[in-house]
Amino acid sequence: MLQHICGKISYVHRDRGETGREWFRITRNADGSRTLRATCELDDEGILRDVVHTVGSDWKPVDSFVRLHSGGVFAGSSWFHFSDTTLACEADLADVGRISQSIAVPQRPDVFAAHPLSSDGWQVSQFDHSREAKRQEILSSHCSPRADGGSGPLAGVNPKALEFLGNEVRSVPAGSFDTRHFLIHTPRDDWPPLELWVHGDDNILVELEWPILHSRYILTDLSMSR
Repeated sequence: MLQHICGKISYVHRDRGETGREWFRITRNADGSRTLRATCELDDEGILRDVVHTVGSDWKPVDSFVRLHSGGVFAGSSWFHFSDTTLACEADLADVGRISQSIAVPQRPDVFAAHPLSSDGWQVSQFDHSREAKRQEILSSHCSPRADGGSGPLAGVNPKALEFLGNEVRSVPAGSFDTRHFLIHTPRDDWPPLELWVHGDDNILVELEWPILHSRYILTDLSMSR
């Protein structure tokens, strides 16, 4: 029987309070893959994002669909497919129409930043705790290079680094959780790292802070069903 994990994340600006929210549902499939369905609202930017994102049993991306509205108007929708040699994207963008992308990659990307906060938690799945190194390089892909994910959606590839800071208990409105504490370092020197706390075998995002957006993102609700 399928297992479903449902939750909500609040986007909290340090000065203005809640400026967005995200509802997510994770399905554990019998073959070990997981599918995330997320809806994200960003009030200040007028962004509405819908995502269906699947990873394999190794947590590497399989395929993803991203649909974006900006200012109440359709901006684009795109389907992404990942293989060991190619990142493919079929896009329909309001400003330029249909686009097909095929980007050669040296390996299947380790992660895909579809821009829900719940999928950011999944990125730490690629940290190898059997290695001594506390900072490890990964190959990342994304649907938008913007911090708010408000462009495209189109495919891109970039390196990242995951840094493990340790285990700690983190308390948020959804409860108290045993978490793994990480930094995600992006290739942009002008961007500080993302700091995040992730819980359990499903890599559920409990909390994330990113100074560039002056915001923290906190889990406010979590439930499980069959």
